[in-house]
Amino acid sequence: MRRTVLARRGARVVGVDRSRALIQSAEHAARTGTARFVLADVRALPLASGRFDGVVCNHSLNEMRDPRPALSEFARVLQPGGRLIVLMLHPCFYGGRDRSGRRFDLDSDRYFSTRRLEQRFSVSGLSSPAPTVLWMRPLEAWFSLLADTGFCVQRLREPRPPPRVAAEPWWHENFRKPLFLLLVAVRQPPK
Repeated sequence: MRRTVLARRGARVVGVDRSRALIQSAEHAARTGTARFVLADVRALPLASGRFDGVVCNHSLNEMRDPRPALSEFARVLQPGGRLIVLMLHPCFYGGRDRSGRRFDLDSDRYFSTRRLEQRFSVSGLSSPAPTVLWMRPLEAWFSLLADTGFCVQRLREPRPPPRVAAEPWWHENFRKPLFLLLVAVRQPPK
């Protein structure tokens, strides 16, 4: 198995997850002395303050009813000027899925509120064994949460598959609008 990209580039990597099985899988896959993995909740990181240059948060914030504690922890462990990279479901375009798994559009009345979605995911014919609970917020709320916890958004991207992948039937059917949002935020020095 390949080591993590960051670890291969010489970075010291600390992976955090609440799932013991995922931590064990990551340890097996990494096989490097520069990556270590910790069983913990991102809302209470067992890591020293101000010691990290970057935090990558992949699809976790949507699962939190209140993401403020996690964002505060990310700010705490980052050095001033450190970067937070967040990948999440796109709050402007992701409406959810009905019980049959079909995606539905989001109406503007629901967009401007925090909304709870409970759904199963299906990707390339594989379905999640249990429903996932997601909390969706408008962009304004995300930017406020980031600013309130000491971050300034530096960049916003809407990742999409490359043309050859987008032409595949599953992607062509399921990626008609941007589904994901990538935010890069910088930890501001304390005032």
